[in-house]
Amino acid sequence: MSSMETLTPMDGGRMVRWGNHVILFNQPPEVVKALVRNRITNIDTFVLPDVRHRFGTLLNNIEFPLYFFLFVAQGIRHGRKLKLVGDATHIAQIMTLLRLTLLGPNRQELGESQCPDEITEELINESTFLALKTPSGDVRPVQSFFDLIPFQNNVANCGDFSILRKSPDVFDVFSHPDGDLDRSAAPGSTVDVSDFGLDADGNPRTDFQPPYPMHVDQFPSGLVKFGVDILGGASGFTPEHPSTGLLLCYNGMYLLVDTIPYLDQHLRARGISKNQIAAMFLTHIHDDHCNMFPLMNNARKTDVITTREIYDMAMVKLAMGLGWKVQVVRQFFNLIEVRPGEELNYYGLLIEPHYTVHSIPTIGATFSMTNLGRRYRVVVAADNQSFKHIREMHEKRLISDTTKDRLDHLYMDPYDIFIADGGQGVIHGDPCDALDSKAERVVFVHVDKLPERFNATFTLAWSGKRFTVLEGDADIYTMWAIRFLLRQGGQPVNLTWLSPLLSDNTT
Repeated sequence: MSSMETLTPMDGGRMVRWGNHVILFNQPPEVVKALVRNRITNIDTFVLPDVRHRFGTLLNNIEFPLYFFLFVAQGIRHGRKLKLVGDATHIAQIMTLLRLTLLGPNRQELGESQCPDEITEELINESTFLALKTPSGDVRPVQSFFDLIPFQNNVANCGDFSILRKSPDVFDVFSHPDGDLDRSAAPGSTVDVSDFGLDADGNPRTDFQPPYPMHVDQFPSGLVKFGVDILGGASGFTPEHPSTGLLLCYNGMYLLVDTIPYLDQHLRARGISKNQIAAMFLTHIHDDHCNMFPLMNNARKTDVITTREIYDMAMVKLAMGLGWKVQVVRQFFNLIEVRPGEELNYYGLLIEPHYTVHSIPTIGATFSMTNLGRRYRVVVAADNQSFKHIREMHEKRLISDTTKDRLDHLYMDPYDIFIADGGQGVIHGDPCDALDSKAERVVFVHVDKLPERFNATFTLAWSGKRFTVLEGDADIYTMWAIRFLLRQGGQPVNLTWLSPLLSDNTT
């Protein structure tokens, strides 16, 4: 038997590898990128953490490692299952989380979110059509992908090996290739994920870093009246680049479009404070788009602009990850409910949402504002099927004429910026679908590299890029100064002071 090797594939996670076994202790965000970078594709066991979050980072992100196992490693096709080890309650909560992110809400949950009957039917049709099926055509339940192994008296027996929990987040791994469970004579290895107190330079740690290079702006970009900053635009499997996250800047204020993993680090890299974020627009709850835990550390509640069913899913997902009650998590956020087809005026930014066709409920939106009598528009199409699949689903009457026609128009109408899903594959769009777009600029997310024939036509959304529609001016900075002064020290500043404080002659 080969000896056990303990590795640290990325900040916040450790791994034990020997023979045909690879066990991952702690699952930080985007851990699958670290595994791909290190050419580790055969993980068979995940051990859930006892302490679920450290330094503002959740450490039980199983979703994308599961996708990698299912769709890249083809684990189920090869007759394999993942072992999931942890406390029984934690395992049950992760199963609830994964059911929502992989299969979406069921009919009862959509009803509790007051989703209209016709929308409920369409969302159920989409998720059922796109779900993994058994040979008989039934939707595979999430539990069928796992061997669930709860600790019993701090021991998890996993067939030819076992894991002993010595103390919170400190484990011994023992190999039993001959089936003898006597740990006293078994080869083993100790894994300690309880202490990440120092960073790579030996300094006290304040956060975990992403598993890819972070490119920091040397000089913060100026505020604009209307534009988009790219925090990330790659897929959840791209090892060298961050997943998708956008910042819409309007009149000097920022609106997050989805919450990218390692949000705080990405904002700092762009020279932006979380206090500058007015709200977030949430398209859906897949892990590469929905990492809302950092927003819970804000000094104020965060406005979440989305549909009620997506918001409810996000609250359950976050609660299951933290092990908290859903009603407690809700106290950190304000729902600003939108309904597809109806326009919302959010402090001068007009938002018209639309449903897409995806594996779980997903929305995009047209964001617009008026300046000097002209209306400017930025469209975020959001994760969406290719039109080949959309036409197939429409022909089978799984999606409505309204949904298909709205998506047709999105890809054809003129906009200042059109941000589309070009990820291809089973549940993403095809760049060819935007060839006839009349938008001034077409920008793709979920794409690692555009085919040569598209390079002169389209642009990729890489971290650090900015797409400006309307340049900023001095008035924007004056408005931000007033906002700051009105909030200074938690008490409003006497309005009489505003003029002298903003005057060039004030010392």
